[in-house]
Amino acid sequence: MDTLTCMRTFVRVVDMQSFSKAAREGACSASLVSKQVSWLEGRLGAKLLNRSTRRLSLTETGEAYYSQSLKVLCEAEVSENIVAEMHGEAQGRLRITCPSGLGITVLNQAFAQFSLKYPKITLETRLTDEIVDFTEGQIDFALRLAPALPDSSLIATHISSMQLNICAAPSYLAKHGTPKIPNDLKDHNCLRYVHNRTGSDIWHMKNRHGTQSVSVTGNYRANNPIFVKAAVLQGLGIAILPCYTHKDEVANNQIQIILPDYEIENLKLFLIRQHRDYMPLKMKVFSAFIKDWIREHATL
Repeated sequence: MDTLTCMRTFVRVVDMQSFSKAAREGACSASLVSKQVSWLEGRLGAKLLNRSTRRLSLTETGEAYYSQSLKVLCEAEVSENIVAEMHGEAQGRLRITCPSGLGITVLNQAFAQFSLKYPKITLETRLTDEIVDFTEGQIDFALRLAPALPDSSLIATHISSMQLNICAAPSYLAKHGTPKIPNDLKDHNCLRYVHNRTGSDIWHMKNRHGTQSVSVTGNYRANNPIFVKAAVLQGLGIAILPCYTHKDEVANNQIQIILPDYEIENLKLFLIRQHRDYMPLKMKVFSAFIKDWIREHATL
């Protein structure tokens, strides 16, 4: 058997934590996947995986081999891409991670158009609001929303900004009244978007007189803005929502923007990648495409 092919299979099994899932991903049989991993273990003279009916785990040797395999496969992919570039074609597997809410409402359209334009690139998208390790996840690009990013060795390009609005359903406002000033929010049910990096118990708003910070409370939290918007539509309370989630609902008078004289700090959309001496053509074309697409579709 071919060592590089078996190495790819081994990495796929570890990443998917399943021989059957790795087989489906590789469009082959589970028995072939098992044979390839067993052949690799035989060639190395060491056990790489602990197998049980419920789960897979790496042995100590397997952990070291997995880590090195990622590097070897990355270098192999670089070599293949260099050859492809000499023939002017962008191809290979491209792994992207992006925020879940933005992904299912806006970026899904961009990614589909990218795949139509570059059919030889296999695009894999991971929707998550968590920080993803570039190396462990074999990620090429991350699209992230944040007011700012901490200093790191990663290369981040600001490609767009996104307005945030304080929103409520007309039904909620008819029942509980409309806040006139930020401090009025203390008397309302405030729905909050939360994840592991930021909290949302204090809302910061500014107008020409300065910035005000208000401690808010409420009985609903979610780590996805689409979930929060659904609660707003049900008349549950007031929330800060990114503009891409509710433009149609505002136009149809299902959601009302309140405290319009106060601004929430915009979120910035960053395109993030690792520093590398060589950037494959597949990454170059995606970087150019997504920047152009965002500029042309200035809906963020």
